Amino acid sequence: MITEKQEASVTVSTGMNGFDLQGAYAPINHLGVMVNMSGSPALTPSAKSSHRHAFAEAGAGFFAGIGEHGVIDLYGGWGLGNVRTKSHTTVNGNGHSDFVSGRSYRYFLQPSIGVKKDAFQFCFSMRTSYLDAYEIWNSEDDTAPSAGEVYFVEPVLTLRAGKDHLLFHSQVGFSGPLSTEGATVKLRPLIMNIGLTWRIGN
Repeated sequence: MITEKQEASVTVSTGMNGFDLQGAYAPINHLGVMVNMSGSPALTPSAKSSHRHAFAEAGAGFFAGIGEHGVIDLYGGWGLGNVRTKSHTTVNGNGHSDFVSGRSYRYFLQPSIGVKKDAFQFCFSMRTSYLDAYEIWNSEDDTAPSAGEVYFVEPVLTLRAGKDHLLFHSQVGFSGPLSTEGATVKLRPLIMNIGLTWRIGN
C-alpha cells in the first residue's frame, strides 16, 4: 500500500503462525521494495506437538494510483527459511516423539488492489508462490530426501485504520497448494493476524 516516493511502512503482528515483521519503502515514484520476516518460538519440550520456524524474504515491484483513493501494486521476490516440528504418538501405552526439520526457499508473485484514504487502508492480495523444501531430516528413519516442489495460492484481505502515522493492522486469508509434484504437504490453511503499522512519509 505504498503510494508515493520516500514513503515507508513497517508492520509488526502476531497470529496463528507466530510473529511477523513486514517493511516496505518507495525510493522513487512507482517503485517499491519490501522485506518480510516470520518466526515462531522454540519447540515446547512438554507439548505433544509443537512447531518452530524462521523465514525471511525480499522483493520489489510497481505501484500506481487509481483515481483519488485507489491503489494497485505488483511485487515479486524470493525467500529462505527453516522449520522444525515435533509430533507425539502413543501405541499400546508407549509414547514416542518424532522430530522433522528442513530448509526451504520460495519465489512469489503478489498483485494487490485496494483503497487508501487518510488513516484508512483496505486491500485484497492474491499471492502465488513456488516452494522447494530440501535437507529434510526425520528422526524416525534418519533420511534426508527432497520434499519436492509445491505451488501455493494465498488470497488475503488486509484492513488498517488509525490516526496519523499509527494504524491498527488486521489480516485474514487462506493458503492452499495448487500442485504438490509428489510432495507430502501438511500446513495451516488459515492466515490470521493482528498488529500495528507505522507509516513514515506523507
